Order: sequence, then C-alpha cells, then structure tokens
Amino acid sequence: LITDDSISVPDNCWVGPDDFKGRMENYDKYLWEVIIPRKCVYLKTDHGLESFRDAAKEYHLFSDFMARLDKYMYEENQIPKETRVGGSFRPYFESLFNMWSGIKACSVMIRRNHDQVKEYCDWQNEQSMTRFRREVVKDVQNDGAVSDFLTGFQSGTILNIRQFEEFLWPYWKEFFDGLAEHGKTATMSIQSRMIYFRDFFKEIPKGHVQLALEIDDIFEVRRECPNLCLNGGMPVEYLGRKTPEECVDYAKMLRSEERRVGKEC
Repeated sequence: LITDDSISVPDNCWVGPDDFKGRMENYDKYLWEVIIPRKCVYLKTDHGLESFRDAAKEYHLFSDFMARLDKYMYEENQIPKETRVGGSFRPYFESLFNMWSGIKACSVMIRRNHDQVKEYCDWQNEQSMTRFRREVVKDVQNDGAVSDFLTGFQSGTILNIRQFEEFLWPYWKEFFDGLAEHGKTATMSIQSRMIYFRDFFKEIPKGHVQLALEIDDIFEVRRECPNLCLNGGMPVEYLGRKTPEECVDYAKMLRSEERRVGKEC
C-alpha cells in the first residue's frame, strides 16, 4: 500500500497449522500446488500462464536493476559488501512471522497450536542449520565485506521471554557458537527492542556478532551486553525531521559517549 507518506504491506497469512504436515511430507510439491496458488490468485485462472509469464518478466527486470545497483555500489564506489561467505540465517519462526503467516496468525498459532508450530519449526531449522554448517567452513570470498553472515530479529515484537527461549534461542545459539568455532562474524539487524532478551544476548561469544539497533538505547545495550559490537543509536526522527547539522552533532555525541561508556564497561 503506497501513499504520499508511507509504504506498508498488509498482514497476510499464507501458511497455517493445517499446512505443516503437507509441507513436511513434500515441501516443493505442497508449495507449488497449495501455497503459491493461495498467494498468487491468478495462477489457476484461464490467464494463469500469462500472469506467471508477466510476473517472471517483471522479476527479471527487477533483478537486472539490482545487478546494476550492485555494480554501482560495490565496483564503482567500493562500498563494502554485506557478507563474505554466506547469505542470511534466521531461526525459522522469523521466516514464519515475516514471510508466511504474519503477525496476527503467528500470535494465535503459538498459543492454540503450540506443538504443531514447534514441530514444524524444528523440521525447518534442521534444513537451515545443515546449510549453515556447510557455509561456515568455507574460506572467505569477499574480504572487504562487513561480516560473514546476516541474521535478523523481528518476531520479538510478539514473543515473551519463554517463547523466545523456545522458538528462537536454541537455533540462534547453535548459529552463534558456530561463528565462534570457525572464526566467522554476523551482522544482526534488530527491529523494535532487544533489551528485553538481554540475558540471552549476553551468551553470544564476544567478537563475533554486530547488532544494528533500531529503537533500543544504545548506551543501555552497551552496558548490558559488552560482548557485542553495536551500530545505530541515531533516532529515526532525527534522520527524518532534523537538519543535517543536528544529525551530525548527534552522531558526534554518540561517538564520544560510546567511547566513555565503553571504557566503563
């Protein structure tokens, strides 16, 4: 939904508890026969093939544009790439929350269908961890990149501490320990707040994870989690409404305060 002031995506549910068994039995078959037609409503109409062809054409145009953008950023302007070795890793509940089931459905499912969600997330996470174990042992490919892997945290907006410990932490713990074991790093983007779960984040091996904060107080996070590298700290309202001079002054304050608080830690 695009307006003059915002771009937003409606909360949709493409995958529910009734779909878990079918996806575990034959993931690709169930995806193409059930999930994709549910999301792409024109696929099974008389114009389905034409719609699919048009969508594929638009996707290729988008991919070509992104390739030109990558060349401009990484080759012409020498901006560091995001990852050296692998792509992104997230516990599967994050994907369920962001891509497949949405905010409302996930909130309901973890209460009404707890065991089904846990079983399905365990199954999906084993696939993800298998890929991670294969990638984490590879040699560095893009030496100037920011980190080796990317990960992200959004579903914490609906989880309490017990749910975080059950649906996310076991898989992230294995991921973080794997980074430390093989001398790799990851950048973790945080949506909303992570400070509620700080006791878990304190367990991350020092020197392997960078947090890109959104609205947490960066100084509070520094005091609570001295084991983590932090970036961010600039309030969104500054970037959107303040003058360039005010933003620069705030950035200088962040840097000086970070040094002071860092020494205290």
